[in-house]
Amino acid sequence: MRWAREHFRGDNSGRCGGLPATYWMSPREQRIENELSARHMLAVFSVARLGRQQSAATFRAIIKKARAYDAHEWITRCLIDSTRKRTSKDIGSPDSARLKRIANAEAASGHQKIGAGLWKMVARLCGPTGNEHEASAAYAAAEKCLSLSGGSGSAKLELYREWFGRAWQIRRYGEAIQVLRNLEDTAHKNGFKPDAIAAMDQRGVCLQELGNYSEAEALHRRRPRPRRVEASTSRSVP
Repeated sequence: MRWAREHFRGDNSGRCGGLPATYWMSPREQRIENELSARHMLAVFSVARLGRQQSAATFRAIIKKARAYDAHEWITRCLIDSTRKRTSKDIGSPDSARLKRIANAEAASGHQKIGAGLWKMVARLCGPTGNEHEASAAYAAAEKCLSLSGGSGSAKLELYREWFGRAWQIRRYGEAIQVLRNLEDTAHKNGFKPDAIAAMDQRGVCLQELGNYSEAEALHRRRPRPRRVEASTSRSVP
């Protein structure tokens, strides 16, 4: 069971196999990444120095450039940061109300992946002790966007892991079980067997927390077992 919990912690390092994500990019992709990264940095600096109103044009320019490159992650990041305000020390958190409006507009325009990313940020802004219903609704909105985007199996798995993590943290085990069912189903459909098994294991843990020990045991018995490897009786010839 512990392995299942470890499995769902995820890796937000942006690295693949211990290497930076840019290692796997083509020269053109690296150039685009570097350009958008630099433009984003300048836009955020503009917020800290001039404020949100004065930096709006800078963000519009980089968002337009990111759309031309079809760089969904950078579009999402810039839309999020464009809602921040300057504070006395630095810049504040993203504006949840504005993000909801932007997310709805992006989804209505057919930009479902961007909408999903924005809704995930809305859920995160609720915080671990914030409005649980608002966070759940935001995750559900992100799920709907990804379902409409097509070919988003891995993105949905990432969403479900994050959603489950929040539900588990605040002890909403009923919600966590439903998210794990969705995760398991998505993993099976997209060929991610380890994720499906981990979701089943963690669902058993949630059932135990709810006192449903018989159902947890039945689930454990249905868990796929690794194939038994018979010992070879043949001897090697020196």
